[in-house]
Amino acid sequence: MESTQITGPIDIPPSHPHPGWVITAAIEGFRSLVWALIPLLFSVRDRGGLAIVATTAAFGLAIVIWRAVQWRFITYSAENDTISLTTGVLGKSHKTVHPDRVHAVDTVEPPIGRLLGISELRISTAGSGETITIPAMSNADADQLRRWIATKHAGTAATGSPATGEVAAPAPQLICRLSFKEVLIAGLTSGRIAPALAISAFGVRVVTEVLPQRTIERIPFDPDQLTPMTIVALAGVAAVVAWGISILGSVITNWNFTLERSGDLLVVTSGLFERQRNAIHVQRVQGLTIVEGILRQPFGYASIDIESAAPRRGSDEDSAQYRLMPFLPLDQAPRLIETALPELRWVTEPVTLTRLPRRALRRYLVPVVRDWIILAGLTSAILWRSSFGQWWFGFALLLVIPPLLVHAWLQYRDAGWASESDNRLVIRNRSIDRRTTYMSGKRVQVRELSQDWLQRRARLATFTLTTPARGYRAAISVRHADRSDGDALLDHLSPR
Repeated sequence: MESTQITGPIDIPPSHPHPGWVITAAIEGFRSLVWALIPLLFSVRDRGGLAIVATTAAFGLAIVIWRAVQWRFITYSAENDTISLTTGVLGKSHKTVHPDRVHAVDTVEPPIGRLLGISELRISTAGSGETITIPAMSNADADQLRRWIATKHAGTAATGSPATGEVAAPAPQLICRLSFKEVLIAGLTSGRIAPALAISAFGVRVVTEVLPQRTIERIPFDPDQLTPMTIVALAGVAAVVAWGISILGSVITNWNFTLERSGDLLVVTSGLFERQRNAIHVQRVQGLTIVEGILRQPFGYASIDIESAAPRRGSDEDSAQYRLMPFLPLDQAPRLIETALPELRWVTEPVTLTRLPRRALRRYLVPVVRDWIILAGLTSAILWRSSFGQWWFGFALLLVIPPLLVHAWLQYRDAGWASESDNRLVIRNRSIDRRTTYMSGKRVQVRELSQDWLQRRARLATFTLTTPARGYRAAISVRHADRSDGDALLDHLSPR
């Protein structure tokens, strides 16, 4: 039998981050402390423009000096089958991780970093979700470290022990690249209006605080002259502005999106200003979710999320989900999954879902009518006791009941699950978007079946499943399932 000759991987001796980190970190620090700088500038504005410039310069110089001192005490290395990072000026922190425990290697290139040719490398581990962040590396050094980690993974997989040499990495296979038209459609149907409304409200508040009071008084706005039509018009304008911000944010995030497969790595790259590159080991993928947004479902579009083995940096602490594909036609999802993750080929196999019983429908519909009638009555009573408007304005809230009833019916219709003998678990539910989650039943960590007094009378229950990748706050649940079906599901998922 011929043996494969393996040459030694190139270790990385103890090194400092790229010096350009001092600039990028100083800018980030200045941006973080800008709210502390504004009151300081107002306190010296009476002394003239020179005092303002001098204060700003001193503030910025102090940040640069501090970042330079921090840079001097940061070292990283990759040798002796260990990745190490040492940080701290007054208190030292020393982190180490074996490459076999690495489940994802993410690269972030901020706008200034792209000009300097440097990037931040985030190495996430499985289990605890601990992250080693090397703050600045040249692109060549970052590629070398990624190859070093991939070599160790390949060597361990081939021999069952840590690698003593370098295995040639396969050429990346381009699976999908979004065109500008697809990125634009993804933004139009993203449905991220609520965060955009919050950003718009924050922007209005900042503008009102910055503008002089005399300028604000010239704005033709009188709350006492508001009418129902005026309120509707203002709400429409706010929705259009929020929708525009949502589209812009989606385009910036998904610009030049590419999905590649390189050996056992899935590589996702995207971003216009801040370029992000996420490399995820397929062995760490624990599940997959097809998300049909409420604006995308009528047109047959969806996105795909995958669950990894540990929480990702910067996301919810109870969640370890990555966006595998932000936008694609739903009928193309099986082919993309088979190409990108042939290990999860069972996802595309047909399945028959267990549905909710007919008697559960009223449990979805009745609360909508009850709660909004109560809210409309309370609002009308408050308006009757105040002078803000006519008391009957409160009953305008009843106009939202029909669309909410449609949404509640969709929640009832879409809910379902299947748990098969081969441990394949499929759960479909809807909050705003319809989500179909595929995973192994062995991944379920906590199983819960709960009932309130109304559900007990109707022999219904709510089951909740928690996986290591999701945590409790991101658990999967289906409301108002038949109690006997819920008992059967939990019994099937119980360890034998």
